[in-house]
Amino acid sequence: MKLNLLILLSTLFLGLLACQNEQRHAHDPAKVQALRSALVPVRALESDNENFADLEPLKTKWQHARLLLLGEATHGDGATFAAKVRLIKFLHREMGFEVLAFESGMYDCEKAWSLIQSGMPAAKAAHQSLFGLWSESRQVQPVFEYIDTMRESERPLRLTGFDLQFSGKISRDSLLVDLENFLRAASVDTSSWLVVKTTLDTLFRFNSRFRKMTAPRQEDFYNASRRLREGIASAQFDDASQAVHATSNTPLPPSRGELSQQHPEHSPLEGGQGGVSLERINHSQFATSSRANFWLQLLKSTETLLRFSWNANFDKPDPKILNLRDQQMGENLLWLARKRFANKKIIVWAATSHSSRNRQNIRAPNRGAIGESGMVPMGDYVWKELGAQSYVLGFVAHHGRSGVRGRSPWDLAAPRASSLEDWLGHCEYDNAILDWRSLPHEAAWLADTLLARPMGYVPMRARWPEIMDGVMFIREMKPSLAIE
Repeated sequence: MKLNLLILLSTLFLGLLACQNEQRHAHDPAKVQALRSALVPVRALESDNENFADLEPLKTKWQHARLLLLGEATHGDGATFAAKVRLIKFLHREMGFEVLAFESGMYDCEKAWSLIQSGMPAAKAAHQSLFGLWSESRQVQPVFEYIDTMRESERPLRLTGFDLQFSGKISRDSLLVDLENFLRAASVDTSSWLVVKTTLDTLFRFNSRFRKMTAPRQEDFYNASRRLREGIASAQFDDASQAVHATSNTPLPPSRGELSQQHPEHSPLEGGQGGVSLERINHSQFATSSRANFWLQLLKSTETLLRFSWNANFDKPDPKILNLRDQQMGENLLWLARKRFANKKIIVWAATSHSSRNRQNIRAPNRGAIGESGMVPMGDYVWKELGAQSYVLGFVAHHGRSGVRGRSPWDLAAPRASSLEDWLGHCEYDNAILDWRSLPHEAAWLADTLLARPMGYVPMRARWPEIMDGVMFIREMKPSLAIE
């Protein structure tokens, strides 16, 4: 009995000693000072604060980045959204970035930009094209206002997207009209077009029927889409008038219901009031073969989307299938960087879980494997091709609340002792950016294994410079708010 009591007391003593050591470690003044010296304090999160003197040090730290990926821990982090909008303004005005690529549909965002160019307010175009997580968030609206402000300038902020998914009503209403017009104007063999058109129309209008398509019908789609791509790739575009602009020549049609009521003699997929007849196309606005490249990339991306949709089983997840989305987003983003915007610097708005890399190096707090450890994120593909020309900025918060617009927010748990958030919380800054690429010697310990929660606020252990290049600390997170 005495022996058991002695063991119990010894265990309690050692546990108490460990806690004291951990607490003492967390408050080590020398390490706090080293951390402070590595930070770039951020004076304000509000996007209307356009005095960027506090962000001036980032010009040196980010000078080699062609792709700057701004992450987010969850899609309900309103304070992160506000901070990202301010960073976007800074990157556009002060560092020469000209393109803003959202984690939303590749076609949807391309169409939205053509509508913005024609005079539609960016917020209205975004509402029809981006995922509502962002287009309907109050904290994101200032970026659309900024796009409107810069639209007529010498350096507009150009909207684009890289997700293989279709994210808005624009794609349902316009994609098939635009693609069919392109195929006809470019004199591409359309013998396989009906299969592609029918399959995508089923996806847009009858999702349950789409998911029940038989394996032979699925294979028919893949073969038809491949033949279309081969036809586009072999078409000759010596004359600029042979290649129609990817999206801008087709005005946004009414919804399918409105269209069928107004013009029952026209199929929503065949032009009529929903599209533009070839005789009325303005050839002076035709583009070069880069438009053909857009459709080639979109068709390839859409094949991956359908393969994912038909095969994904979330009850029995298969990494080979679930990784298809990130792989294709990575390929789409690299296509944008190498071909569509080859000489431009691109800002990427996406979740940190997609933008990060080397997910296999992340461990749970107990050093076991994390969930989805087999995931290969988009950031892996980008890093392997672009290396230091890409820069991933994650976001962490000390405390506060998060919540997707229109839903009940939830409280963040207190950060664990000696976690990155705990260390940052002991500095006096409310908001600051830590650049892992330029750590001073005395702060080298920040590159060692640390507990942090930059993805979903789930505690994870990693050498974070292997996962991302920097992190922005926000002391108090606030939820995303719905637009009024």
